Amino acid sequence: MSKRRRRFKIEVLSHRGRIDARWVIPLCKKILASEVESPGRVNIVATDNKYIRQLNRDYRGKNRATDVLAFNLRDEEDSEEEPLLGEIYISCEKAKQQAAAYRHCFREEVRRLVAHGLLHLLGYDHEDERSKRAMQEREEIYLTERR
Repeated sequence: MSKRRRRFKIEVLSHRGRIDARWVIPLCKKILASEVESPGRVNIVATDNKYIRQLNRDYRGKNRATDVLAFNLRDEEDSEEEPLLGEIYISCEKAKQQAAAYRHCFREEVRRLVAHGLLHLLGYDHEDERSKRAMQEREEIYLTERR
């Protein structure tokens, strides 16, 4: 019996920001293949501080810009072959600031934020020390594994 290959579709969209899809699509597919049983789609939206602040205020009640927001959009009744799992919003402005502060490149910071956001979509969180440590460990595994 042949094993059906899980298919994942990752789309990188620009809304007041730009992220090179080549930086993040392989990473997303690697994480999804390891963490998810069924196929699905994820949208990654590159934006700016103003827009992500608006989202953060409207959906989380926090009136400040943040680096990444993840919205789980899974619908159990979605009959599509590749249902939309969610959307990840990345502030390119914050990513540039954090890359400079952490002394690594913009690309690496974007990859870190995408991994973090995707793990949130998959149910990981950092509400307490134990869950924070578990999430950080998963991020490090995916970010340091060979491509």
